[in-house]
Amino acid sequence: MTSKKFFRSEWKRIIAVLILGLIISLIQVVEPQITSKLVVSLNNFVLALILAGFSLILGILSSVLNSKKSKIEIRCKLSISNNIKLEVGRRLINSTSNSIKKYNNNERLTSIVCEADNLVENIFQLASQWFSLFTGLLVLIYTAFVSWQIFLLFLVAVIAIFFYQRSAMYKLKEKREACQTAHERTRSMIREFIEGVLDIKGQLLGPNIKRTLENSLVDETSSSVEETDVIAKNNVITSVILNSFLFAFFALGIWLISVDQLTVEELITLYMYKNYMMVLVSSINRIGTFWSGLTVSKNRINEVLKYRSVLEKDPCGSVHLHLSDVKGNLALKDVTVCVEDKTILDNISINIEANSFVGIVGQGGCGKSTLLKVLSHDIIPDSGEILLDGLNLNELDDYSIRAAIRHAPQTPCVFTMAVRENLQMANENATEKDMWEALKYADADGFVKELENGLDTVINRSSLSGSQLQRLALARIPLRTSKIILLDEATSAMDNITQSRIISTLKRVTENHTIIMVAHRLHILEDADVIFYMEDGKIVDTGSYSDLYKRNSSFRKLADEG
Repeated sequence: MTSKKFFRSEWKRIIAVLILGLIISLIQVVEPQITSKLVVSLNNFVLALILAGFSLILGILSSVLNSKKSKIEIRCKLSISNNIKLEVGRRLINSTSNSIKKYNNNERLTSIVCEADNLVENIFQLASQWFSLFTGLLVLIYTAFVSWQIFLLFLVAVIAIFFYQRSAMYKLKEKREACQTAHERTRSMIREFIEGVLDIKGQLLGPNIKRTLENSLVDETSSSVEETDVIAKNNVITSVILNSFLFAFFALGIWLISVDQLTVEELITLYMYKNYMMVLVSSINRIGTFWSGLTVSKNRINEVLKYRSVLEKDPCGSVHLHLSDVKGNLALKDVTVCVEDKTILDNISINIEANSFVGIVGQGGCGKSTLLKVLSHDIIPDSGEILLDGLNLNELDDYSIRAAIRHAPQTPCVFTMAVRENLQMANENATEKDMWEALKYADADGFVKELENGLDTVINRSSLSGSQLQRLALARIPLRTSKIILLDEATSAMDNITQSRIISTLKRVTENHTIIMVAHRLHILEDADVIFYMEDGKIVDTGSYSDLYKRNSSFRKLADEG
């Protein structure tokens, strides 16, 4: 899929805009001829009055058509832009982890979502310039019939600007891309500095951070200045050509009148047309500018739109599985995941029974989080199968997978909006009573009550502690439970007592659910039905907490450290 699809969906409005634009262009060509006839007919009152009436009617008609064209155009632009944003957002949400990693920061992802406005605006601006170009071509045709000398003058001016702008367009595109990238990098850096201000102060990183930011700002300023210089130089050269053309026009026109090859009426008409010729030349200039911006926006949007589904390596299945039909059995068969020639998961085969409480443990970097992402189908293995109740996940549609398997990461997503709205993300029909019960289950009701406006307090990631963020995110689980719940260090920011209490409550609330938990503090897995112990991307031992503690020294050491 590409961004062209969204313009095809609005073809009726686009055709209406084109037709209105063409009619307006024709009116613009006719108006100067009526005006010139009016000027030379001032001694004939009746004829001058009739011509003035025609001019008035054309002016009103042009204004009405312009207003109608603008209304259709704005609706068309908003519809296309909103649809692109929704589709880009959907693609990003459904992208695999590997897809997201190709982007260097979240600021770039944000800019891609917002790039729809730039794309649509550039395309409609480009269309507007083509209307001006069309008007200019009609003027050229008329001029050719009136005076071949002035026609050649017009043509030379247009050709000179065309070839100049063609060579300048590529340089401007390059400068614009560099400027946009530098701007995004600086914005991202500033946001990250603000988020990490405590680490920066605590580790005396300030001087180096300041130097890095200064360098980034210098690069951004330099890129902006270079882009402005290219545009300014372009405008100066264009202005010199246009003014030289105007001087030559007057000189040639006066000479043609003196030798009776041109009438005063025709000179007035051509003089009024010279404005359209300047618009024609400016349109050639702007076409290059808008085309440059359009290309940048289109390429960025298509980076995301090219992903056909959540899956990078396999087509998304078509089988729909109702949540009520899901039992909760999971199995991995010979699953291997490699990243940049490094094996992250090595030929893993496990069976997880429905309604069981399962732990996954191991030293940092052994592949625990990757294993959860494979189970949630966020990472597609290089080989092997993931089975849900005996069905290969590749056979299921995306909605079935996301509805059946819930993934709660270590760093949860909390939006800058009210607590109530954050909880309604899980269930928009949740009542206030449902929300308070869910908050109580997650041991989050206490701190929410203390907020200035309770559920209606606007929060963000910086206004809550790590523990509060995790508890608020866990409160979403009872509001919209899935049959299988994956917890990736989802309580790591809490103290031992709070952590144990929440896990115990969560297990009670999600009774008859399969819970798979990655944990660093192993004591919360003491009553797990089974624990998988990982080393170097492999499952090296399996058993209950007590069994592993007795026979596996590495597990025992890890448990004692927690």
